Amino acid sequence: MNTRLPRPLILLLGSLLLAACAGRSLPDEPAPSEAQRLLAAGQRALANEDFAIARGRLQDARALARGLDDTETQIRAVMGELEIALILEQTTTAIQRARTLDALARRDAVAGLTRAQTTYMLARVDAAQGRHALARQRIAHLTRRQDALGVMARLLDCREHLQLGPSDCAAQLYAREPFIHARIQRLRAAAAVQDGDLEQAMYWLESARDLYQRLGQRAGVAASLETLAGVATRSGDLARACDAMTRALGASLSIRNAAASRRLADGLLQHCADKADRRAVLGELRLALPESRPLRWHRAAAMLERYEATLHGTDPGEAQNR
Repeated sequence: MNTRLPRPLILLLGSLLLAACAGRSLPDEPAPSEAQRLLAAGQRALANEDFAIARGRLQDARALARGLDDTETQIRAVMGELEIALILEQTTTAIQRARTLDALARRDAVAGLTRAQTTYMLARVDAAQGRHALARQRIAHLTRRQDALGVMARLLDCREHLQLGPSDCAAQLYAREPFIHARIQRLRAAAAVQDGDLEQAMYWLESARDLYQRLGQRAGVAASLETLAGVATRSGDLARACDAMTRALGASLSIRNAAASRRLADGLLQHCADKADRRAVLGELRLALPESRPLRWHRAAAMLERYEATLHGTDPGEAQNR
């Protein structure tokens, strides 16, 4: 259980999806093109959650591949761009990339596995738009596969089933890989919430957070902690909720997830700013995360540090001046 996954497995798809479509050079194959080298660099940056770098490499790879009429590389690059948009909750961008991906996958020369992977990605976009029944319908045939893509499809199917109502689907899932096991624990937490067992739900979420932490997967840490904060708030444990929100905000700022950062800052202002100095610092933090103007990430991170200083009884200005 404690075996560390190779870094490329730590995408939200894991390389259970992306490595399958990345291709591998064999000794008798031609050297990779510049587009393929950029694609590989983009995928490495994506695995490391360096999303700005990853997006640039993937866009460059797609542009070069288009000129070479290399459909497979274009598809893989768009899949990476779409993954970033989904992680950062950029739904409009995800919808745009999904349209491009769908059009590319309809070309005659596209391999069957690639088409299947495209179907999975399109279902994730459906899910991001709240179209849960459609997402399940789209991947119904994928859930019967016995490969890595089938595993990912079953996880998605269970998540969307739980969005529609109670289900025991999570109890039927199992995986040895820590990354996949963490996702299963989050699904079990969702099922526990539906059953009204909030303590059990928080246990699963803390366990998932621990696994993501060991894997260095900040997006998973942030998502687990944000859900934990919501469950703790519902249970009336505001101390636990505020702690989870604070840690989730730090993780969200580190990967520059604007949507989550705004939600968490607002949650802290609503539930946790019980003193004037905390309200002031959180207010400044929220102002650094505007809806329509450029975001001031470093300012927001500095304000979070100041807010954490107030929790330990230190001068809220000390952290800023360090």
